[in-house]
Amino acid sequence: NNLIKEENDVRLFSQRVKQNAVEKKATIEELAKIMIELLTPLHYKYFHWAAENNSGLLNLQGSEKDELNEIGDIIRVTTKEKEMLRESTTFFKNSAHQYKILVKQFVACQQRILEEMSSIDTYIHEKYLPLTSIWRARKFAEWMDKIKNTPALSEQRIYKVNFEDKYALPKIN
Repeated sequence: NNLIKEENDVRLFSQRVKQNAVEKKATIEELAKIMIELLTPLHYKYFHWAAENNSGLLNLQGSEKDELNEIGDIIRVTTKEKEMLRESTTFFKNSAHQYKILVKQFVACQQRILEEMSSIDTYIHEKYLPLTSIWRARKFAEWMDKIKNTPALSEQRIYKVNFEDKYALPKIN
């Protein structure tokens, strides 16, 4: 009877681990979207859009007025200022192109991390959970909670990431 209860407890623990993995993946995906939003302020998006569409403040042809094109009138941009802004079109087109590449790399990296996490979770689930008791699983979880802020387990130590030193971060071409 104790063995059946123990097996049920381990099965429930295993299901909870799987559910946590699903929730963790959804959270990471949502955080990635938020990161992209934070890394791309609205005015960047506007100038990238304007350059790619020859619209708004970077309008080269005088297109129809809509909410994205009306800003020139709202802030009373002069003809001379319009010319100056139009000269920026190439810069913003190149910037938009680079941003697209970086965002795609960011998403690909995030997806690769999720794949690796899934691989590790599957391995642990298949190799270790069948060998454990619920008591061991609880003790392990308690111990993990205890050590979670240990400096030796920080991203800086394990993965050699230094967020304070912009020159220490790997360059992406």
